Amino acid sequence: MDDTPFSDNTVDVAPSLFSTYESRCPLEALQEIQRVTIPGGKIIVATSGTNNKPNHRKYENQLGAMLEVKRPRRFNTNFTQEIADVLLRNLFCIDKTITKVTEMVVRTEEDIMSYCGSIDSMYPAFDPPPSGWGLARRVIVEDAIRREVAEKGRFTDIVYRVLYVCTNDKK
Repeated sequence: MDDTPFSDNTVDVAPSLFSTYESRCPLEALQEIQRVTIPGGKIIVATSGTNNKPNHRKYENQLGAMLEVKRPRRFNTNFTQEIADVLLRNLFCIDKTITKVTEMVVRTEEDIMSYCGSIDSMYPAFDPPPSGWGLARRVIVEDAIRREVAEKGRFTDIVYRVLYVCTNDKK
């Protein structure tokens, strides 16, 4: 992570919501947050749990197999809850951890297309980005979800989120 444009000890509250796992090195990103946050300042970090959206993962695997490409690395692999627990505990005082597991419910055509948009966000992460993506996604994802909605009245996936509220007391 590049240095932020802030001086040392100048930020009262530093949020990192579902972005630390996008960092090349989460430890460096958190150390930068620690550097700019005042002693006693608050750090709020949110990440996905390790088992977030299992159906999403299933569809990624199926798309990769159908298109004969390597499945992409999950976005949160380098900053799962288990990794966040260790890194945050080593850098900050964890005041509170909130874990929320909810069910994403897909019922309408708009819901289906929104869910497929989330799948589409993975397209550039495939190595190499596959040709035939749109057709494969329609055949594998859209059709399966539409069938489930028609049969059961809904399609679901589990959303697993973790929020940490920390204090910068380890300067």
